[in-house]
Amino acid sequence: MIRFQCVWTELTFGLLLALVCGGRSAASTDEDPEAPLAVRPEDESRKLQKEAESRDRKARAAVTTFREKLAEDRLSQVKAGAVGDAHVAILQLDRLSRRLVLLGEPAGRDFSMRTMELRAGLTEIVGEYLQLPGVPERIARDYEVLRREAQKRRGVLDLARALQWEMAESILHEAIDDLEKGAVWLGSDQRRMVLGEFAEMAGVVAMRVRRIREERAQAALAEAREAQTPDFDALLGEIRSAASSVQGSGAVEVEGQSLTGPEFLARFGQRWQEAQHQAVLCRGLDWARRVEAATQASAELTSQHARFSAEVATAIAALIEADAARADASAARGMLAAYLDQVAQLVALSGDDSLESAVGPALAKLATKSPELAAEVEAYRKATTDVLRWRRRTAEASARARKGEFSPIHEEFFRAVQATDSTPGLVPAGAVDTSRAEFTGPVPSIMGPAAEKLMGRQVSLADLVGLPTKSRITIARYG
Repeated sequence: MIRFQCVWTELTFGLLLALVCGGRSAASTDEDPEAPLAVRPEDESRKLQKEAESRDRKARAAVTTFREKLAEDRLSQVKAGAVGDAHVAILQLDRLSRRLVLLGEPAGRDFSMRTMELRAGLTEIVGEYLQLPGVPERIARDYEVLRREAQKRRGVLDLARALQWEMAESILHEAIDDLEKGAVWLGSDQRRMVLGEFAEMAGVVAMRVRRIREERAQAALAEAREAQTPDFDALLGEIRSAASSVQGSGAVEVEGQSLTGPEFLARFGQRWQEAQHQAVLCRGLDWARRVEAATQASAELTSQHARFSAEVATAIAALIEADAARADASAARGMLAAYLDQVAQLVALSGDDSLESAVGPALAKLATKSPELAAEVEAYRKATTDVLRWRRRTAEASARARKGEFSPIHEEFFRAVQATDSTPGLVPAGAVDTSRAEFTGPVPSIMGPAAEKLMGRQVSLADLVGLPTKSRITIARYG
């Protein structure tokens, strides 16, 4: 069985970028770089993401408008209240981003970077606005009004002390946000006079609320991790038990259904892929938890997965051998075709040739059950072995000769998303691989430039795997 090792193509990176950043329609892509990163399907994560996206879009639209007015020398047309509203939206976005970070959502980090970018942009606008004629005098008058308003709201502080922490946080934020609309224009001393007591109380409440939410988030992450944990040992036990059943009766009973060996292997292959997907999700949840228990759980899963990977090929071969031992000449042809169909799909998805090597002898035993079939297989082998060997050698020689013409896809992608002194990225400047991947800026500032660099580039890909569709779409393993 031959898998082509290398091909050169002109790649559209939209799909790749979407997969990297979340893989759902809500995630950032080259078509909508403003969209937030996808979050897990838990209600709290989705609710916070939706609220954060709303604040981000509101603040981003406002800051963009302010900059356009500034560039056109028409900043005086901007209402002071609009600047205050944008300032509050940024404050609220910052709070929401912190809560998403506690939940282990990468979207929280992205929204945090967006907050920094928006805050810097609004600070520039405020500085320019304060230079407009008559504005300093108006701010001075408004300051006195704001101080009196703060005094009226001091009752909120007493109420906050009497409430549960999260309720206290809510009413404090409501009062602070109302005051912040006017305080956006104030210097540090004036802000302290207006907001000092509120900020001090909010800081105390924030520490308490953070502990509560962190404990709740850790419990939710642990529960999600438990629900997603694949049982590779049980999966291995299933196929070993199936081999015994096939050896005894020629069939496997699964959930009230009697399956043939190839039918069971098709079901097993699907469950194997699901388990692999679950393992990836578990690794992400373990990273999000950031506690010692998560590190231990990840190590245990890695060990179980390694044990499964080392033994599954032999177990599949044993299933085929069990069927081969019972098969007669009349059944051998159909059974061989059925097993080849299922094994080929699994081999195409595997990372090396260990499965192909393990099942080869078992399939050969099945073919020998029919002398006519065995003769056909041998004739086919003789007719194609040399041709395929030379095709492989020709392809490999061509690949070596053209290796320097096009960069491997992972190298091209790495260069496109690596940060520089002037641009953010998914990989810090100076990093040599993606092991240190992190957001060095908001996703919208990363996605757009990356897409421009990658669209239409010619790259080399290795180990292509066709998708089970009627189209000619293939995927290549990263790295």
